[in-house]
Amino acid sequence: MNIRKMQVEDYEQVKQIQNEVNNLHIKGNPDNFVETDNPFAYEYFLSLIQDESCHNFVCEDDGKIVGVLLASEKPISSVPFIRKRKIMDLNSICVKEGFQRRGVGKSLLSFLEKVAKKQKFDAIILNVWAFNKSAIKFYESQGMVCTSMKYEKKLKK
Repeated sequence: MNIRKMQVEDYEQVKQIQNEVNNLHIKGNPDNFVETDNPFAYEYFLSLIQDESCHNFVCEDDGKIVGVLLASEKPISSVPFIRKRKIMDLNSICVKEGFQRRGVGKSLLSFLEKVAKKQKFDAIILNVWAFNKSAIKFYESQGMVCTSMKYEKKLKK
């Protein structure tokens, strides 16, 4: 496996993997996610590549992209009671169907951790949907701990 920075030429393969993940989210949380022709628009993809605060990588196996990691530097509020820290926000790790549980996600997260340490980040944070038990189990197995929770109450219309 080879991990490298995501490039413009990767769009079609990255889009395919992102679509797989979007389908998982639609199934697991249909109140928040909707089916769409293209949940990973090219303009959005370009913005990720062009934004210097983004740290986006792909994992290749035999020249094919089998995993994608999207992360960005997260500014922490200047509220006086919040400690100022340099935080890497892990937006997404996506592993192509058929390549899960082969070390792709672990390799991508380890790669991001090395990048973050080298650039003197204090922590890597992420949000994960509560329905995604396998992702939660994976993140916990990689030493991540839950530091906050988000609750929702659906209102009748």
